[in-house]
Amino acid sequence: MFIRPLYKRSIITNSMFLAEKIDRMQEVADVSLADFADLVGVNTATLRRLKQRGDATDRILQRLVRPFEGLTIEMLRDDKVGLPDSLALSADARAQVPASEDLSEGRKLSRYLDRLPRGARAKLADTIGVSRPQVNAYEHSERFRPEVRQAILTALGVDEQVVFGNRILSNVSPLLARPGSRDRVALPLIDQDNRPATAAELLALSRDFSPDDTDPQNVRYVEGSLFMGKPGAAPSSLAIAVSTSDNMEPRLLPGAVVLAQVLGADSWPLLADAIVALVTPGQALRVYRVHRNDLRTTGTLEIGAFDRNRGGSMTLRRDDIELLYHVTAILYSPL
Repeated sequence: MFIRPLYKRSIITNSMFLAEKIDRMQEVADVSLADFADLVGVNTATLRRLKQRGDATDRILQRLVRPFEGLTIEMLRDDKVGLPDSLALSADARAQVPASEDLSEGRKLSRYLDRLPRGARAKLADTIGVSRPQVNAYEHSERFRPEVRQAILTALGVDEQVVFGNRILSNVSPLLARPGSRDRVALPLIDQDNRPATAAELLALSRDFSPDDTDPQNVRYVEGSLFMGKPGAAPSSLAIAVSTSDNMEPRLLPGAVVLAQVLGADSWPLLADAIVALVTPGQALRVYRVHRNDLRTTGTLEIGAFDRNRGGSMTLRRDDIELLYHVTAILYSPL
C-alpha cells in the first residue's frame, strides 16, 4: 500500500492551508459565509477566490485577522503554521455577529449550504426541480411556506434542526435515532475494538445482515428519514462506534456512534472537510477527517485526525482506497 505523508512529521502537526484557516475562522465565528464576509469586511466572491488561490495581499489578511484575538497575518500567510486551538472572536466582533435565532430561514439555509461541497446549490435546484436563481431567492427569503421548507429538507436528506436550528452544525449532523419512531431501519453496529479488516468482509456483513439473527448489541436502529433523498442507501450503510485510535476529538468523542453510508468512487472528488470511514489494503476500517481532496486533479486524498495539530495526516492515492463510507450523522454521543 502506498501511503505518502504530505509533509515530514514535524511539519504535518502544524500545517494548515489558507482555505482551511478561513473555514476554521468561519466555524469559530459560527456564522454563514455571507455573515463572515460582513464581519471581516471582504465580499463573499473575494473569500471564495482567496480559498481557491491560497494567497492574499497583506491588506486583505489584515481584515481577516482583525476580528480575532491574538491572530496575526503571519499566521495566515505561513502554510506551515496552524491556527491556535484557543482561537476566538474579540468582544467587539462578537457584538457584531447576529444571534442565530434572529436569522431568517433563508440565511440559515445559506449558512448550511456554505458548508457543503461545491455544486451543492446546483444539486439542490436539480433535486427540487427549480432553477439555480430560485435557490438564490430561497437564500434571501425571510420564511418558507411549509411545503417549500419540506421540499428543501427532503432534497438535502437532513433533519430540520441541521439546517434551521439555532447553531451551525458541521457536515456531520447530530441526529438522534428516537426509539419511539415508527420508521426505523436496522443497521449493523461496528464495534470499536472488532472492526472488519477488508472491504469484502464489510460488504458481506451488509449483504447478509438480518437484525433477527444478530446479537442485539450489534444492531443499531436509526430513523428512516436519515435516508430521505438517497434511495438504496440504507442496505449498504453501517453504524460505527468511534474509537480512541480514530483521533476524532473534539468533534467525535470515543464511544460516539455515527451513521456511515457507502459512497461511490465517482462521488469521492466531491468530499470537502468531511468525515469518512475507509478501508485500505492491510488496514482495517477506520474513521478519518478529509483535510484536502485532490482526487479530481492529482488523484490524491489527504486524511487524518480531526485536528491535524494533534494527530497528523497522510495522503492516499485513489487506488489505495478499497471502500469509502461518508459519515453523515451522529447517532449517539457520550456527552
